Amino acid sequence: MEKFKMLWTGEYNEYWDKVFTENFILEKAGRAFPGANTATHRMTEEELVPLLEDKDIFLDGYDRVTESVLRRCSNVKMIMSIRDGPEESVDIEACTRLGVPVLFPGGRCMRSVAELTAALILLCAKPVIHQVNKIRNEGYNDSNKAEFAALNDEYFEVYGKTLGMVGLGRNGKELVKYMNAMGMKAIAYDPYCPKEAADALHVELKPLDDVLKEADYVVLAARVTPETKRMIGTREFALMKPTACFINTARSELVDVDAFVDALKTGKIRKAATDVFEKDPVTKVDIPLDDDHPYFSISPDKLIMTPHMAGYSVERTYTAYELLKPSYEGFLRGEKNIVIKNPDVFDSPAFAERGGKLFGIKG
Repeated sequence: MEKFKMLWTGEYNEYWDKVFTENFILEKAGRAFPGANTATHRMTEEELVPLLEDKDIFLDGYDRVTESVLRRCSNVKMIMSIRDGPEESVDIEACTRLGVPVLFPGGRCMRSVAELTAALILLCAKPVIHQVNKIRNEGYNDSNKAEFAALNDEYFEVYGKTLGMVGLGRNGKELVKYMNAMGMKAIAYDPYCPKEAADALHVELKPLDDVLKEADYVVLAARVTPETKRMIGTREFALMKPTACFINTARSELVDVDAFVDALKTGKIRKAATDVFEKDPVTKVDIPLDDDHPYFSISPDKLIMTPHMAGYSVERTYTAYELLKPSYEGFLRGEKNIVIKNPDVFDSPAFAERGGKLFGIKG
């Protein structure tokens, strides 16, 4: 079988560079490779099309694949996205209409997101950051010894507390495993999670209002959809315990930011941690987090902020491609039971002229 032409803009990994070079006529471009404008640069349509138009496969990192790109690059037969949520970069509906399958590495950030979320829960329970900074700046001496001794009233154990998951997908399930091991009881709201899957983790599925009322730590782990946008607002924060902590390592668009700030300032909740910040709904460009942002009006003892890093890990740059490989090979063998974002593409009339040219060719 002759080598396919592939454009690779996903995250760089030396091992997979060797594998791809051996198996594809490979071109590398974009933010992960030398020559990128910035570490966060996403190619414009006019930058992407000349690179992609003669390729069979696009291994996409974060560059936007619009319907226009797909029509202008009519030779593209498959997209492999490195993202858990490829819909954030790729027009999935357009791919389905035009017969292009979108494979993705479900779970590539599962462990890293769960691990950081667990860390944020513990940092909400115990004000470690403040104390680390204090002892580095002041040392431990007679003048502050009493203050350190009084910290007992600010430190809480998570053992026996209730973890309230809003969303119980891959990341949420992994987090529940970690927190179960620490003695937390988990409840969850997820209308799409089968009861058997929740039961296997000893998680009780409940209505959203009940989860918010009962949880000591509310963790937002849902995806953004028309139904979930701004799903946590003034009403929802009012339902939470005043001793509750709120952790968001999913997306800021799930939360009414003004209501979130008000909940912290007025004591509706005790503490919060967020790894995510607003994006402009049209341009998808991050809104600057500068001194004028309302989050900076909240004491760092009440709000922990991390720079959208929950998915970061050295391991994910290998794992993403390891997870993609079985689906890619299965597609070439003519298998449909693969990790694919748009399984309806198999029924698309355009499939025969795009993805269908690869489907089953090794069968």
